[in-house]
Amino acid sequence: MKIVVLAPFGVFPARSAAHIAVLEPARQMAAQGHDVTLITTGLRNFEPLRFRSFPQDTGKGLIEHRILSFMDLLTRKLRGTGRLPPIHLSKLLEKKVPLKVKELLQQSDAAIVESPWPFDFAKRHVHGPILLVNHNLEADLHETPLLLHGGAKALLKARETEARAWRQADLRLVSHEGERLQFEKAYGVPQGPTLLSPPGVDLQTFQPASPEDRKRARQELGIPQDVHVILFTGSAHHPNLAALAYIRQELHPLSDEHCFFLIGGSVSPKAAKAPRILETGPIQDIGLCFQAADTAINPMFSGSGMNQKICQYLASGLPVLSSPFGARGFETGEEKGILLFKNTEEFLTLHFPLQESQEKKEALQKAARRYAKEHLSWKALSKLRLQVLLEPRKA
Repeated sequence: MKIVVLAPFGVFPARSAAHIAVLEPARQMAAQGHDVTLITTGLRNFEPLRFRSFPQDTGKGLIEHRILSFMDLLTRKLRGTGRLPPIHLSKLLEKKVPLKVKELLQQSDAAIVESPWPFDFAKRHVHGPILLVNHNLEADLHETPLLLHGGAKALLKARETEARAWRQADLRLVSHEGERLQFEKAYGVPQGPTLLSPPGVDLQTFQPASPEDRKRARQELGIPQDVHVILFTGSAHHPNLAALAYIRQELHPLSDEHCFFLIGGSVSPKAAKAPRILETGPIQDIGLCFQAADTAINPMFSGSGMNQKICQYLASGLPVLSSPFGARGFETGEEKGILLFKNTEEFLTLHFPLQESQEKKEALQKAARRYAKEHLSWKALSKLRLQVLLEPRKA
């Protein structure tokens, strides 16, 4: 099967959950023998300046065709709008995609379109079914900056584009039921099916740590060996910052001397250490944090889209203590390795038995890994995408 995947940003090398969520399913489908073409746009901050579109090999037989417009890059840079959604992306692609790449679209059997912005372009050139993958309700998520930089006209354009993609796609994918309801409230109930699929995880990259790995990781990070380590990771995204504030102000002061909080990643701007808490700041090897931990926490109370850190925690064999909002889209319970708390008192009620009972902790660690293997592997999730793309062709 010939499949084209379109995304509004470059994805290789993958450095965030959004990159991984596009790249890994495409790689899995290519590894299963399908002819997959990846079309992305723009330059990333760490990449050298280029003036022309270029292809690059991402491995496993998958080529990323990166489409560039120097004038678009310059304009977004000068106006400070580089982080705004590219609401005019389909027009840009029409002008800048090389003829050979357009031919790949026209020869394809199906398309996977990540976000609504390249949808109109795909609709014009792909003759097979189109699966729209929604990561957020984009127009609402970016409403304030769209109004600030483009006014009501820009916001209206974003909503019209997103609504058209939602309604006209042959199939659509959202990460949880609440997200589906959000889209239907905003844009109506579409005719074709809407699928629920959580984010995935690389089971080879994220694995349970051995006792030796855990000891070594704690030594490198400067964490005592005789404490129960609770991990939270994230970028400097507002919902993550709010979660970190909750850990600092509510959970850390009320936990006992055997509890140690490990905060990994740029959610903390720089490294800091205090009694029973370590914040690594931006870290080169985030894997050390997963290896050092006993359990994980996800006290999220706002946000949208994917929650890939839960997948990574579970695949690493870390039971997750989460707010209900933070666990949206996942099955919960001890047999899944995800325990819910609504407030600090409930967190402590769940946490202390894990801290005190090695048997209970190990049972939940095994449950977490088992759930990840059965439901969250990129291989399993890519199979779902292939199945739904093949079904319309059989009708």
